[in-house]
Amino acid sequence: MSAPTPAVMAAIRIMRLLLEVNRPLGVSEIARSLELNKSTVHGIINTLASEHFLSEVEDSRRFQLGTALVELAEAVRGPHIAVARPFIETFAADSGLPGFIAAPYANEFLILHRAEGSGSGYRVTLPVGERIPLTAGAIGKAYLAWQPEHAAQEIIARVGLPGRTRTSITERSEFLAHLKVVRSRGYGDSREEYQSGVNALAAPVFNSAGKVVLLLTAAGLAQELPATKMRAQGARLAEVSRQVTQALGGSRPH
Repeated sequence: MSAPTPAVMAAIRIMRLLLEVNRPLGVSEIARSLELNKSTVHGIINTLASEHFLSEVEDSRRFQLGTALVELAEAVRGPHIAVARPFIETFAADSGLPGFIAAPYANEFLILHRAEGSGSGYRVTLPVGERIPLTAGAIGKAYLAWQPEHAAQEIIARVGLPGRTRTSITERSEFLAHLKVVRSRGYGDSREEYQSGVNALAAPVFNSAGKVVLLLTAAGLAQELPATKMRAQGARLAEVSRQVTQALGGSRPH
């Protein structure tokens, strides 16, 4: 095997560093951390950013992983996404709610697909490539509910339970109690916990090993998806996730 190309290895190290620290970094900090020449790092970052493998955070000269990696992630998960896509499209059309497919990726969830609902008025939307914290709202509950208890506890301790809105669950004991409810009914819900005025639902898709590989989620304004409708829509979404799991040859763990 031939020796690695230095510039390519440096680019890989830069992206892995950004993945590990899970926050935007500037050129100088990256160069110091990796013990690389600053001008070399600057050139590599500019190249990666031009191809959307990195993105600059609001003209701050700090960089984070870019949306091109989402395309690669979707390619890797291609069979899963291809199977799930028609199911979430049908759910969105029938429910009138926008639907999304997300996947756990490093220390976050990434939105990999969006299905527009048929409702009218202002639409809740998440762009493909949007990053969502592991403990956030419905999707966080739907994911953590099926993690081993020690893993869920570690994620909660590391990521925290930020008070994003007045209804956010910030107490660990209360959040863990919610996870038990999620496991029993098959879906997670968020009542304006992640974004004020927005309610959401999420249900997990499992592979053959019983691991969560995708999250199906739907969201709507509180008046569009009121508490009185969340139970029925949540049960529908859980059934859709069960069908996707079955189509993938997966199984929900006991």
